[in-house]
Amino acid sequence: MSGEGADELFGGYNIYREPHSLRMFSYLPAPFNKMLKTLSSVLPEGVRGKSFIERGVTPLENRYIGKANIFDEKEKKLLLVNYLNGLENEKVTNPIYSSSLGYDPITQMQNIDIQTWLKGDILLRADKMSMANSLEVRVPFWINAFSIQLQNLVWIKR
Repeated sequence: MSGEGADELFGGYNIYREPHSLRMFSYLPAPFNKMLKTLSSVLPEGVRGKSFIERGVTPLENRYIGKANIFDEKEKKLLLVNYLNGLENEKVTNPIYSSSLGYDPITQMQNIDIQTWLKGDILLRADKMSMANSLEVRVPFWINAFSIQLQNLVWIKR
């Protein structure tokens, strides 16, 4: 038995708290947020609060592309010999965000992680490692009927 997927389902990662800490920006008028964005762009890297302001004035769809992101598109182009244009992060995440319209930001973030990182990395890695050692791993949190019921409870408690 494995607990893979439980953090994504129950919101166990600290990053899922970010929408609460950034909520204050949603109460500010748009021109003020635009001014803050300009201010943060001229602050030197490493200044305390710069990243907080940048995240606060950037819409969720543009700032959260999942837990498995390491390099931005410019860095990928520099590092990868066979970089493929047209596979930018937004091409993957925009349809997921579209299917999550109307849900709160935490649920949208969880949905991004479930649809990308969990399926394409976590569960795949657990499966490969267990099979390499002649083991069968069960992931009880992702049994369809059970996970649907749990998701309904999680959304209500939030």
